[in-house]
Amino acid sequence: MTMAVSKYLKYLLILVSVPILLLFSSNFSSYQSQNISGAIDQEIQKIAQIWSTASNQQKAQLGLADLLLYSAKERLSNQPGLAQQLYQNAISISTSSTNLGNPAYYNFKALNQDQQEVQFYAIGTGNIAYLLIGENVSNSVPQTLSLDSIHYPSQHHYFIKPAFTPRPLWKASFTRADRAEFKETLVNSIQAKLTVAPELIPGPNYRALHLKWSDVTVPETTELVNVEAELRLYPDSEKSDWYINVDPKTNQTEAKKVLYQVEFPIIPNLSKQTGNNNPDYLVFPFHSGELLINPSQALTKPRKELYPGQTRWQALVYYQSNHGLNFMVTDPDGHAKTALAQSGGDGTIQLSWIHHPARAGYPKSRLRMMGNNPTVNYSCRLVTYTGDWYEGAQVYRNWMLEQDFLGTGKPKRLAINPEAAEWAKNMILSYRTFSSFGLENIPDLLGDDSNQVRQVYDFHQKNLAAYSGQISIYAWRDLPKGKPTFFDRPEVAPGDDNYIGPNFGKAIAKLRENNLRGNPYIEAPLWDVNGTTYGPEKGSKIAMRYYDQRPIKVKFGKGKQETTLTWVDVGTEPWIKKQEGIVKSLLNDAQSEVEKIDGVYFDFALITNQLNHHNPQTVGGNHASMGWKNLFQRVTSTARTDNPRYTLFTEGMADCYLNLNHFYLHFQKEIPFDIALWGDYNKTYGTKSSWATLDADPINDWEQAVPMARTLAWGQPIGRIDSAMIQGGETVQNFLVQLAHYRQANLDYLSTGRMLKPVTINSLQWLTPPNPQVPPNQLPDVMIPNAVFAHPNPADKSVLFILINGTTQNSAATVNFTIDPKQYNLANNYQLYRRSVSGNPAIASDTPVGNFSQGSLTQSLQLQPLEIVTYVAKP
Repeated sequence: MTMAVSKYLKYLLILVSVPILLLFSSNFSSYQSQNISGAIDQEIQKIAQIWSTASNQQKAQLGLADLLLYSAKERLSNQPGLAQQLYQNAISISTSSTNLGNPAYYNFKALNQDQQEVQFYAIGTGNIAYLLIGENVSNSVPQTLSLDSIHYPSQHHYFIKPAFTPRPLWKASFTRADRAEFKETLVNSIQAKLTVAPELIPGPNYRALHLKWSDVTVPETTELVNVEAELRLYPDSEKSDWYINVDPKTNQTEAKKVLYQVEFPIIPNLSKQTGNNNPDYLVFPFHSGELLINPSQALTKPRKELYPGQTRWQALVYYQSNHGLNFMVTDPDGHAKTALAQSGGDGTIQLSWIHHPARAGYPKSRLRMMGNNPTVNYSCRLVTYTGDWYEGAQVYRNWMLEQDFLGTGKPKRLAINPEAAEWAKNMILSYRTFSSFGLENIPDLLGDDSNQVRQVYDFHQKNLAAYSGQISIYAWRDLPKGKPTFFDRPEVAPGDDNYIGPNFGKAIAKLRENNLRGNPYIEAPLWDVNGTTYGPEKGSKIAMRYYDQRPIKVKFGKGKQETTLTWVDVGTEPWIKKQEGIVKSLLNDAQSEVEKIDGVYFDFALITNQLNHHNPQTVGGNHASMGWKNLFQRVTSTARTDNPRYTLFTEGMADCYLNLNHFYLHFQKEIPFDIALWGDYNKTYGTKSSWATLDADPINDWEQAVPMARTLAWGQPIGRIDSAMIQGGETVQNFLVQLAHYRQANLDYLSTGRMLKPVTINSLQWLTPPNPQVPPNQLPDVMIPNAVFAHPNPADKSVLFILINGTTQNSAATVNFTIDPKQYNLANNYQLYRRSVSGNPAIASDTPVGNFSQGSLTQSLQLQPLEIVTYVAKP
């Protein structure tokens, strides 16, 4: 034990011996409350002072004391007597000569404000600690158990406020076994009541609290279910794992109700730390990363999305003032689950994951994360970290890169991945051409100049002919005149390739001459119920279905142009053969090598789990994820036997598909969380963003110029550029061309380099404020997209910095920013160069502007509207 710690413990022993307030009093005066508040603050300060010299074992023990002190501080106004007892036990922990272990564990009894016995269970390391409270104690067993606090001891920061009333750790949902109607019956851990007191159990490399609820009655039935949960912590670690088993006891073939889903763990009362008025943030795993500022206010209704689908990764990230909590699921097998965030009232939010168990052998259904015969191979993990959203992403990335997702092996870096087509890695631009909903078709892809493919061709040839690009071609089919259609449904292939428009292959060859690859759009999971093949091929047999067995349908268009489609189970053999047939037909249509397509674009890809998941046969577990895996692998293998250049582009992306599709359409939100996760392993090929005519409507900058600026700053091909942009006027065209030049000049970094943490912007001043003002749900620098990329060659330690002014009219900005060389592993002999880009094709030239010999380097830069500035740090 160090001298500093020893002296502190001696001091505490003296302090404890001084008479203090009656231990179990619940009637504190204002003076007494202030007095103990001061004492708590003193103890917190003393722990902070000796923290750096304490051993890891001591930190685990002091961390529990710190945890109890903060919980006591939060209780002073509502539960002063309980606060006093927490304070007293914090001192007991600090002065104890008993080794509490690492992770440290401590439990004690107390009296609440009603003079009823409660039991506390504290377990933690120096980096993460938990406090649980048991109430309604009978024969030393608390009937209810609530999560009272999650603490970050080394940073003296807590994430959730105390439990003043019982709150559940889990919630299970049951539905009718006969599926006559969909109606959920719910039971939670508060209703269920603990069977035995929480038990501390040792593991091979962890200590755990084991919780048990036996013979829980399913409401409205006589059926029983056993529930066990476990919280595991690891020596000196910042991570903790939650596990749950929900096992119905009733013979499931005779059950009236069967398990439908389980919400676990429920993390309530996340909030700002009292006295810290800085904003708090929540990153919801939607699209590129949905950043909610002050989420207790932003969450006006529950926010939930299914994974894998619109939810791209399995982590909810919460942080305030550089103190973060990553709430993730460690699932490499793509099991269906829902991320859920909702307001908890009183300035708090509640986070949880909902697990949708596999229904093989329905109505048999259970969820087991631990012990014998687990049904899933994952835990729910909470990890503390220091930083903001970027560091939160790195926590998940570190886990992600070690996973064998869907049995495809660990993720492979794009720079050295031979399965990812080189032409797609290095493309500069991305385009899309489309027809309106309904009857319009463009069978002759290179017709007159009203044809969108022709417009793209001419724009590219005039401005950017030296650069490679791809075109997502939405209208390429030849349908009977007057037949309603929604774009290019896969209706008549395979078996008949006459649906391919005339001159299709010649158009592909013509585009290739202009350095462009044409990639047909395909509705990957939708089938036209009124089409020529749905009935004869018994499409209803592979249709996704609601709980009552009705096919799930969707309608597009209006009136005579309305088309009704059904979602299909993509992993079934008939559908895989159909998709293989489409690709074969497109390749067979080619009369020469240059007429062969180099890829297809699967629309609505990966979102089957986003649908109503009531169907026991087709959704639940990882059925849909494995279905997409089989579809991707089969279609790609079939296509590459004829064209090794073939690449699959998808509309969606999720972590479990990292090795299956390498290029996906980006849906921008507030931050590039997905790029920070896997941008050097899987690449976007442009963004899904429309752009009104800037020259005619210059006042809506952040919704127009900013998305295109982000494509460069976030390392993506520029685009997808469409006809509206091409016809948008000189401002639009010049900006797109400049973005393409800067991507070309920095392609080494942007094509396969890793995104690093953005620079610290110290101040941002506008000559004329953007109009309209920055929306309140955006970060202050939203109009200045900026990013940092490492070179993909490990031997090249240079770093690229990008800043762009995303405003278009009279809005020059002075940006003051700091580059910390330690953050980017820059040696003190590195210099910072401002990179100029000129020519067509673009060439870069670098001019030194500073060095890192004195440490951090601060720059002040005036950015004109739509100006792009790049820097490179190198020896």
